[in-house]
Amino acid sequence: MSAFVEQRAKDTGLTQNRVIINCLASLNHLEKLRDFGEVVDNLKIIVARQDARVAVDGLKDDLLRTIKQAVKAHTAGDIGELQALMKTAGVILAGLEKQERVAK
Repeated sequence: MSAFVEQRAKDTGLTQNRVIINCLASLNHLEKLRDFGEVVDNLKIIVARQDARVAVDGLKDDLLRTIKQAVKAHTAGDIGELQALMKTAGVILAGLEKQERVAK
């Protein structure tokens, strides 16, 4: 590569730095690649946020199911089951809070 730059500089009378700059400037697709890289990075962020939202939706479904079971346990007077379900609800809520922070 250096031999190419040196020869081009000698042939054109330009400095080696200018030869390198001119060569890079002639590569039009480099700017497009940079822009494409930025688009890909943005898409990665969007997908990560969507994944977090899907996880939150799943946790909300789990929480609703647990609350329904807790209401049934309360109605049936099953205190042991109710306490276990409340602990489960607490774990689900902690997961929800964590996922909602990630989704922002």
